[in-house]
Amino acid sequence: MRRACDAIRLPTGKAPQLLLVVLQSTNTHVYQTVKNCAYTRLGIQTQCMQSKHMQRPNPQYCANLCLKINAKLGGTNQSLPPSHLQKLLHSKPTLFLGCDVTHPGPGEIHKPSIASVVGSTDFMGLRYSATLIQLPSRQELVDKLQEAIVRHLKLFYKGTKTKPRHILFYRDGVSETQFAQVRDRELIEIQRACSSIEAGYKPEITFLAVLKRHNTRFFPMPRDADRSGNCVPGTVIDRSITMPSLFDFYLFSHAAIQGTSRPTHYYVLHNDPNFTADEIQMLTYHLCFTYAICTRSVSLVPPVYYAHRVADRARCHLVDMGVGFEEASSTSSGYYGGLGTVTSRKTEDTNRVTKIIKTHELLDESMYFM
Repeated sequence: MRRACDAIRLPTGKAPQLLLVVLQSTNTHVYQTVKNCAYTRLGIQTQCMQSKHMQRPNPQYCANLCLKINAKLGGTNQSLPPSHLQKLLHSKPTLFLGCDVTHPGPGEIHKPSIASVVGSTDFMGLRYSATLIQLPSRQELVDKLQEAIVRHLKLFYKGTKTKPRHILFYRDGVSETQFAQVRDRELIEIQRACSSIEAGYKPEITFLAVLKRHNTRFFPMPRDADRSGNCVPGTVIDRSITMPSLFDFYLFSHAAIQGTSRPTHYYVLHNDPNFTADEIQMLTYHLCFTYAICTRSVSLVPPVYYAHRVADRARCHLVDMGVGFEEASSTSSGYYGGLGTVTSRKTEDTNRVTKIIKTHELLDESMYFM
């Protein structure tokens, strides 16, 4: 890949904006190697495709490919009417943030968890950048969140020349028993990040927890159902079965292609602007139409969707590089011995993982994860 980039660079003197990689098989190792090399070493956008689609091109496949390429190269594929979005946001410049934590698989107790934070860089919430944070294995609370928020505040200002007056933070991966702990700690981190930008800078903050993995299902009456027998997109359930002590709601923001659709459960844990239930539900639903690589509404609010993709991409980098800490753990307590050695090995592992998952600076502000 480096030789290919150099060959393109020589005649023009400029690096290519994007490499279109044609794969002959569905081998995931080859795919992950391509992505790892391009995103952490070369700093070049890539788009992979299967060779069979070149021989028998499908219009829908080609259209989906173009959506991804346009997003990676800085374009926008759809947007909400500006006047409508401003009405939903009370005409306040808003920074949209999404956060997710991915954990190692069962039995991988020595591998790290990885947190991803994505933040919008424009007024419309269409362009995003990402930040990765390494965490101790299985830890859900995000360390160094303040640093990540500071970075996204600066990138929002860089893209809009305006400081956000409102921060809308969607937090995924938190169980109901952790709500208070996560809210109290991470809300303070966001507030500290704002204060570090400028003394007295206190934008309004709306903090929502997002739960997708639950067993709640809804079955509408036949006259109220869509063609698949599911609730129509835009359906909200916010009474009777919701928690009386919390501000929460279920939202069907997508149309299921097959099977029974499952709503996303949103909990409003902090609400400085005093959004009404209708306002926050409508805003969240409309954001689901802005997912960059889909021409219809999606089941999960895009900032969280993007955070998922970023965290999964970082996890793939670790797999591709063969990172595993089981050996380090066993040798630290055996042959090497000593607490100092164990601490040293942990520090080495931490530094190694941080280096592996770090995105190349040329892609740092792009939507490389699409």
